[in-house]
Order: sequence, then structure tokens, then C-alpha cells
Amino acid sequence: MTTGACWTVSGLLAATVWAQAAAVSGATATPASVDDCGVWVIVPSGVGAIPEWRYTTEVPIEGWVKPDFGDSAWKTGCGGFGTASTPNTHVRTEWNTKEIWLRQAFALDRAPDGELFLTIHHDEDTEVYLNGILAASIGGYNVGHDLVPVAQEAGDSLRPGRNLIAVHCRQTSGGQYIDIALIRSTLPRWSRGQVQEWYRRQPWPCGFNYVPANAISYTEMFMEYGLDPDLIDEELSLAEDIGFNCMRVVLPFVVWEHDPSAFRKRLDALFGISRRHGIRLMPALFDDCSFGLISDPIYGKQPDVILGWYANGWTPSPGHTLGRDVVQWSRLRRYVQDVIGSFRDDERVLAWDLYNEPINGTSLLTAALVDRVFDWAREVKPAQPLTVGLWCNDADLNRLCLMRSDIVTFHNYGSPEGLEAEIKRLLAFGRPVICTEWLNRPLNSTVAGCLPVFERTGAGCMHWGLVNGRTQTHLGWGWRPGKGEPAQWQHDLYHSDHRPYDPSELSLFRAAIRAKRVAGRAVPAGK
Repeated sequence: MTTGACWTVSGLLAATVWAQAAAVSGATATPASVDDCGVWVIVPSGVGAIPEWRYTTEVPIEGWVKPDFGDSAWKTGCGGFGTASTPNTHVRTEWNTKEIWLRQAFALDRAPDGELFLTIHHDEDTEVYLNGILAASIGGYNVGHDLVPVAQEAGDSLRPGRNLIAVHCRQTSGGQYIDIALIRSTLPRWSRGQVQEWYRRQPWPCGFNYVPANAISYTEMFMEYGLDPDLIDEELSLAEDIGFNCMRVVLPFVVWEHDPSAFRKRLDALFGISRRHGIRLMPALFDDCSFGLISDPIYGKQPDVILGWYANGWTPSPGHTLGRDVVQWSRLRRYVQDVIGSFRDDERVLAWDLYNEPINGTSLLTAALVDRVFDWAREVKPAQPLTVGLWCNDADLNRLCLMRSDIVTFHNYGSPEGLEAEIKRLLAFGRPVICTEWLNRPLNSTVAGCLPVFERTGAGCMHWGLVNGRTQTHLGWGWRPGKGEPAQWQHDLYHSDHRPYDPSELSLFRAAIRAKRVAGRAVPAGK
């Protein structure tokens, strides 16, 4: 590419991430894909570059989006455009009117291969065109450079020689800003066609995140004393009766490292029990969440329950200190490749969720680990798709997850309206979409409200919790002793004695799963 600069992992995240990782570990940290970065900048943003644009704040005549339009009378300025008072921006040219129109020509020595994306920081509504064809239309505003897929027809219009990107942004109130980049990615992952065909072969994914009632954490679940096949069999019978076909389980690195062979046997036993109940697993290999006092798990007897404390014994995997220590990452690589390699062709595995909520409770340093984990997992060539879910508003992390995942997964504990808007945005990437965490009744993430959204859009769903137990996830996040019992449960469907919390919710699940099973799936989510 004549204008294509290599954008390494430090561009997907931030250069400081790798520098901080080196400082913490004392090692030289470099992006995993430094020799073949896989991501190339075609048109740079105003972050780390000084792109020059033609612009006007007066309504242009028809045809302004086309390459042959004469823009010599337009002003020249460097991106980004906006007001200095708008938070988290890099304003190089002031724009304080209601609308702005931008044009920039760029040259290519050949048509771009791979996938094309825009990274857009917009406040507010924005349309982007390539060679006169609409590439993306985004409403509202954001607070960072979000990744947006380029429409197929617009991407196909790029050709060797001169090309044009044109942008229109409008402002109604508050801050205002527009900055944009055009990038292409050849990072290894399943093609859209391949992953859509995979999704066609699956039943509509509807399931749950699972911790047995006798375990205070996933670490305890997989300890020799904690794994109770009879209890798991009994609880998964409840799930089978509803019709659930998948479940998500976080795997504890600390238990694997103590005895990899014994851990694999326990995991295989869990696969076997779940299969008898028609349930496939989405294992998650790492997790940065910590709700109690434990940021670095230990092997052995886990803490006792503190009544009234939400998930007081929860443990991250591998732990915050180890996740930030680049020197120790070879241990993590062995774990990833041993676990995935052992079950890479196993039909009992639905997909691999490589990292649950990276940077949650720790630092951006673990975002660098996310990228490395994708590389390690792909080296063993699993037959199942890989993913890391979106869960926060960190634009750098979200770009990385969206560009490296085979299927798009995300967490949403909000209202049905917000859920549907997020699904609609994610479906634009042309890949299957699965919400791997939802159900927070006090926040209006309810079965009655959200399940119809999943059913209607075709997005898969895995809510949090089956049987309430030692994790006490019926309590709200941050719940502490002395607050008493909540007026409404946050998560979970059953009491510990297997009484339903709300029988009407179970009826809704049964009806939705039955309807999807009867209807089948002609077009996959993301198509």
C-alpha cells in the first residue's frame, strides 16, 4: 500500500501498554505480531499522526463525496476537528459550527486485501464514504475511536491509484469532534463465510454461566475436593429440562498448573456430564474479575462463605500479578496450548472464550496478554471458533477483541432497548453474535424484557447463574454484610433446594427455545 503503514499490536492497543509491561517485568516486551503486524493504516487518524484534510462548514453542492469533485475552494486543516473543551480528544483544527464536511485523497498501489475497518471518534452523527459509496453511518456520539466495519460495496470500490474518503458530521448539543482512520486487517481468523456456516449448523445458542452451588469460585469447582459429579449432574438436569444447550465456565490456571493431567481429567468429566444433558461448553481460559479480597489465587482449600458478601471468594485466572508479568507468560502459553490442544477437535466444545473481562480490576497491561493469547490459541489450530467478549467502554481493548475474534461476544446487563441497539451495531460486523453475560433484574436486564430481543435478532445468549449457592450471586455487585436480603435477585434461576426463583421466567425460556428449535435457522446472526 502506498499509504499503508504497519500498525502493530501497540497500535491496536496503545504503545504505553507494552512499555508498561516491560517496566513491570523488567523484560523487553514487543508485540506478538511485530514481523507480520497484520494491521495496516491506509488513512491515519489524528492520534499519533497529523492527517491533512480538505474541509468546509458550508453545505456543499451535490457530488461532494465523489473523487472527481472539485474541492480547491475548501479550507485545509489537520484532524481531529472539534472544540478543545470536548473530553478525550486531539483537536488540531477548531470546528464549532453545526456541521462539517471533510475530504481526503489517498493513493493505493493495489486493491487492499483482508478486512477493512474505520476507527471513528465522533460527536455526533457521522456518515463516511469511500469513492462516493456509503461506507458507514453512525448515530449519536462516542468517547474514543470505536471500530466500525466498512460496507462491502464501499470497500470493493477501492482500486490502485487515487481514492477518496469523505466524511460528514453534524452536531446538536454539547461537545463536538470528528476524527477517523481507515485500516485494513489480515490478522488470522475465520472468514465471515466460514464462521457463518459454522453458526448455521448450531442450534440457537441459549444457555447460562455455570458455577455449581457447592463452589465459591471456579477455583473451588475444579479442586479435587470441590468437583462433585453427582451435584453437577443434578443441576444440569434442571438446565436440560428448560432446554438450555450451552454453558460457559471459567477455567482456573492455578489448578491446571498444580497438576495438568488431573485438571484435564476433571474438565473431561465435566464435558461428559454436560453432554449427557445436551449441553456444550464455552470454556473461558482467563478472567480478571475479583469481587472479594483475592486478586492472586492459591491452590488449596478456598475461603469460607461470608454471608451477605457477593462472591467473596471469587478468584481471577491466572491472577492479577501473573497476568501483568511478561516474564511469566511462558507458563500461561503452556496452559493455553495444553487445554485447547487437548480438546481442539472435541464436539463438546462450542467455542473458546479466551479471556473474560480483561483489565477488570487490574490494568491495561493484561490487554497485551489478550493479543498474545489469540496467537497461542491459533497455533494449536482448534476446530472451534475463538473469541474475547466486549464488556467495557475501552475503545483500544474493544478494537483488539473485534479484530481478532471469530465470533462476536459481549456482555450487557442493561435494558432491552440498549441491548437491542448493541446487537444491531455488532451484527454489522457480519459475524455471529452471542451475549455471554446478561440478567441483572434490578437494572432491567430481565428474562421477560431481554429474551425476546435475543430471539428476534438471532443473537445467542448465556445469562448469569443457574442454581444459587456459595457465590451468593443473587446479591447485587458490591453487596456487603449488613444490607440484608435484596428485594429482587440480581442473578440465578433456582434456589439452592432447586425451587425456581420465578417460574414464569423458566416458562419464557422453554417457549423461546422451543420456538427456535421448530423454526430452525435459515440465516445466521451477523449475515
